[in-house]
Amino acid sequence: MTMNYRNTAAIIMAGGRGERLRPLTDKIPKPLVRIGDGYAVTSSLKSLAAMGITRAVLTVRYRWEDIVISLGDLHDGVRLSYLIENESVGTAGGVRAALPILDACDEAGEVEEIIVLSGDAVFDMKLEDAIKLHRRECASATLVLSRSDDAGKFGVVNLDGNVIRGFVEKPENPPKEALVNTGIYILSREAVLEIPERVPYDFGRELFPRLISLGKKLVGFVSDGYWCDVGSPEAYGRCCFDSAAGLINETPART
Repeated sequence: MTMNYRNTAAIIMAGGRGERLRPLTDKIPKPLVRIGDGYAVTSSLKSLAAMGITRAVLTVRYRWEDIVISLGDLHDGVRLSYLIENESVGTAGGVRAALPILDACDEAGEVEEIIVLSGDAVFDMKLEDAIKLHRRECASATLVLSRSDDAGKFGVVNLDGNVIRGFVEKPENPPKEALVNTGIYILSREAVLEIPERVPYDFGRELFPRLISLGKKLVGFVSDGYWCDVGSPEAYGRCCFDSAAGLINETPART
């Protein structure tokens, strides 16, 4: 059955400075670092295009002009708008600020389902399956999770079946193949509206614990697909190697 994305749109977080990748990011914003023949951010854009999702807002800040010039207002059939953040309002705060922009450009009316992606993560995952789970469970939020032996650098998720019971932020002694938060989310509109406006607010430390405290349903989708956050020199080098070795299906092509 063909998925209906009429009221679905995406927000891509692409404002980070990339301090750990300096000096590479002194003149290149992190979402535009090269991976093979493409950029880090085009992994997200190609995934949206493959699903037939046609609307996305990028939240940008550091060297935002470079991102706008490089990507333009249309990429593989995905219409792009931009939220220029004059000051940091955190990961969740940026998503809340971008929601009115999605609504304004959506001929179908208010967006009811929001896919949140990271502009500096390269992935090859079946997001359609995550969305199916989100809808089947009538979840407030669905987090795409990945198994990692290096979970101390990420937030670890406690999962009971499909239901998320809690989070541990960058634990000192994580278990082997712990489930980590990839920063890819499917959110209901109601979940996004729980984010306060114009103040710094974080997904892992604030929004998701708040939703759990309110009795909202959070579920986790465990993916065995490829995922790499290119935020460190080691991870960036590994991702470039994986791309050259053909280990990433559908390596993002530059447009």
